[in-house]
Amino acid sequence: MVNGLKQNEGASGDAAEGKPKRMGIEFLYFSKGCPSYKQALANLKAALRETHSRAELVLINVNSPEQAEQVGFQGSPSIRINGHDLEGRDEGSSYSCRLYRINGKATPIPTKEFIEERLSGYK
Repeated sequence: MVNGLKQNEGASGDAAEGKPKRMGIEFLYFSKGCPSYKQALANLKAALRETHSRAELVLINVNSPEQAEQVGFQGSPSIRINGHDLEGRDEGSSYSCRLYRINGKATPIPTKEFIEERLSGYK
């Protein structure tokens, strides 16, 4: 475990051992043409550390519109917590750069505070 973050490790056994259940977090992105994913990933990792969240983080590089449809990609970057999109966009797919609405403003990067707020609903 590094700073409360486990990458690509299963969550089995935690509940039976009396430990808090580990969240499943998927970070979906594409690296070509959408540079905001790097800061979004840094914000996600910082939010996980600061909230002391136990999470299994899986990075998914979406390489095509077909793969986007297959995985329900909502645009780069997207974050799903226990299978649910950070903003509640759980239908359809979009192979494009993503904009988030935070405090009435459009931004390509979810802030650390926005992510922390959403994580609190899963503790």
